[in-house]
Amino acid sequence: MITKLESAEMTWKESSIKLLTHTLYQIQMSTKLAQSVGKPNEAVSAYRRFKDYEKQLQDAKALAKAQGHDEHIAEMIAR
Repeated sequence: MITKLESAEMTWKESSIKLLTHTLYQIQMSTKLAQSVGKPNEAVSAYRRFKDYEKQLQDAKALAKAQGHDEHIAEMIAR
């Protein structure tokens, strides 16, 4: 009976250590992931600016089209 209890205790200790190690690993990975998501890198930032400018251009074209044909606006859009 004591042998079984000692074995159960040893299994519990091993499981606790594995759980703790696994939890610490998850915390480290979560921290690294949070850091990488927290601040976009230069390429991502540049792409976001590009998308913003592209949207502004599309909005300007739609506005110009809605307001009718204006040579000055048409010339600016063509650039």
